[in-house]
Amino acid sequence: MNTSLNASDAPRAAASATPDGWKVLHDGGPGELVLAVDYASTGRRESSFFDIVPNLPADRTVWETTQPPLGQETEMGGAAYVARWMRAVTESGRHVRAVMGYCVGSVFAAALAEEIGRIQSEPPVVLMFDPSVPVSVNLRHDFCNVIDHYATILTEDEVRHCKAEAHRLFAEDDDFDRLGARYSRMFEEVVETAFIRSELDVELGRELSDTFVSFVRYLVAARQVDPSRVWARGTAVSSRDSTPAADLAGHEIQFHIDHLDILRDPGVGRAVTELLTAPR
Repeated sequence: MNTSLNASDAPRAAASATPDGWKVLHDGGPGELVLAVDYASTGRRESSFFDIVPNLPADRTVWETTQPPLGQETEMGGAAYVARWMRAVTESGRHVRAVMGYCVGSVFAAALAEEIGRIQSEPPVVLMFDPSVPVSVNLRHDFCNVIDHYATILTEDEVRHCKAEAHRLFAEDDDFDRLGARYSRMFEEVVETAFIRSELDVELGRELSDTFVSFVRYLVAARQVDPSRVWARGTAVSSRDSTPAADLAGHEIQFHIDHLDILRDPGVGRAVTELLTAPR
């Protein structure tokens, strides 16, 4: 999940209209596109694709996925997400040099690369940063992290209760879809209670809840995509703690850095630049 940024912070402002389903992280002119897949949200500690852009070739335009408007994702499966992002890529008529994915975004990156390979003369380079597939134990971890993130508006008892309940529900039934629905309901309830108690804007609280629910649905949709065939020809860029999914990549480059820093590390940027500029 990405930290949102002000337009004035961007490395270069986009010269043209923002493509639907994407935000322009860097406008490198009319040359090749580099696509990046991540779930963008405010306030995460992990590095984002915005952080790697200054270390990439200046003549590459970098687009990053955006999510559908909150609530619109309710009926969207994996194929619908990919189709939404592909529309602007196809309409642009531009050659895609690479598709990059971060964590679960690597799953959708594989699906996009496969579709792009059908409409251009050569398939794009596929880069996966600490790739992962949605599994229930990681969903539990994500939920607990979100609860920690909002500890400033929750009481210590609420934080403790939510985490204990998250572990109990996981032990009771670890089916991903059902667990995601239960975590979503719990998050909605605890945020609403906290915002009412603190006399904060309830609509803002509802937006926070909807964002978490949207993230869970993004994970559910990713589970409908099989990335293994594309990953087998791709490159995993791994942090110190290489993910199990990286074993499915055709090649792996590992850096002795924390997962939090993988997209902001200059050495990673240099390695990615070499991959983007290498002869095909």
